[in-house]
Amino acid sequence: MAMAMAMPNAGSDLPVTTSDKPPKTLKKEKRVEKGKRERKEWEVMKELKHDQGISKLKKRGWPEEIDRKHAELVGAQGALEKLHQLLKMEKEMPCTFPFQ
Repeated sequence: MAMAMAMPNAGSDLPVTTSDKPPKTLKKEKRVEKGKRERKEWEVMKELKHDQGISKLKKRGWPEEIDRKHAELVGAQGALEKLHQLLKMEKEMPCTFPFQ
């Protein structure tokens, strides 16, 4: 005597869910969650692209800044050389105090 065991939802086309909510509500919730994730990813990408654009702009300005700093250094070097020459001349001059 073989007894057939009854299986839950056997032969039924109804989906098996672990929730009390209807399948349409679950699908809608999944779509909403997916939309939220995609929105967050999009915002992160937007911020990264913005930061990357700022970095590119900064890098474009580097050659001008380097040239400006170089010009400042050349000017400072020239001023130091003049001061050095003045000091040398002052050392070579005899000391002439009127009350010696």
